Amino acid sequence: VFVHYLSELKDKKHNWIKPFDWTVIAIVIAWIVSGFFVVGTPQSQRLVRLDERRVSDLQNIQWQIINYWQRKEVLPPDLKSLIDPIGGFTAPVDPETSEQYEYRVIGDLVFELCGVFNTSTSGEVVDNQRLTKPIPAGGYVGNELSNVWDHGAGDACFNRTIDPDLYPPIKAPKDFGR
Repeated sequence: VFVHYLSELKDKKHNWIKPFDWTVIAIVIAWIVSGFFVVGTPQSQRLVRLDERRVSDLQNIQWQIINYWQRKEVLPPDLKSLIDPIGGFTAPVDPETSEQYEYRVIGDLVFELCGVFNTSTSGEVVDNQRLTKPIPAGGYVGNELSNVWDHGAGDACFNRTIDPDLYPPIKAPKDFGR
């Protein structure tokens, strides 16, 4: 009996459903496509996340360099000098290529950190994606936060200048007669 009713329903034509079905399908497709325009494709989001990780790594390295300078009053000659087995710090590497980030000492208080990025965070290309304007490390310039990590796609370098007033050297504690 049940099969009889199913076959009867199957034979009936519901022409009013077809336009509705196509409308719903079109709306769903438009919604999915617009989502890719607003959010980006999964691949583009992966590239953005990798770049965010690179910026985080470079920020971490920057603070380790500042800490090194505060304790020794000299910039580290290379990233290997930052390795701290007690504190557990080893310089992070690029999350995609596993290559070490570039680090260069420019002057007594000036250093440069470089990485290769997949995407651009700024709408403009500066000096072929190399951001070279010296910026005090972690300090402020006027009302503007100087700890800028804007970059273009490709190689990007960040010049940093340590401000000794913001980051004074840390003196070793005095020996109290031990």
